[in-house]
Amino acid sequence: METISVQLQQTQKELLIQLELATQKLLETKKGLKGSDLVKDIEFEYRNDAFVLMALDYYTYVSEGRRPRARKVPIESLIGWIRDKGIPTRGRPVSEVAFMIQRSIYKNGIKGKNFELQVVELDTEIISEKLALDLSNFIVDDLVDALEQ
Repeated sequence: METISVQLQQTQKELLIQLELATQKLLETKKGLKGSDLVKDIEFEYRNDAFVLMALDYYTYVSEGRRPRARKVPIESLIGWIRDKGIPTRGRPVSEVAFMIQRSIYKNGIKGKNFELQVVELDTEIISEKLALDLSNFIVDDLVDALEQ
């Protein structure tokens, strides 16, 4: 007979996997995110009695967008992005294209994909359902064991 502590640790491990997969699937429904590094690098950790979403530092910017005249996107980040995505520069230096993109983002902002609240709601629902189901099973198992003795 497993102790409740061992059973809860197993539930925690299962939840980490479920949360990661569900969050990745949700993000892939958003335009432009399918197969992206942002989706691939989603992870969950359990620490301080909470499930913590670990994501790339631009997760919030993608969800919330970027308002016009906000802090400029670093040129180095844009150069890396241009190279990673294979964006054609039409004979211009990559740094010049990155500067034009930076200027456009600064002037116009970027529309957000608005997924943060959906992620929180989905993950909360998964945690609630899994804990309710597993805890009820643990209690029933313990009652059966107690009655058999």
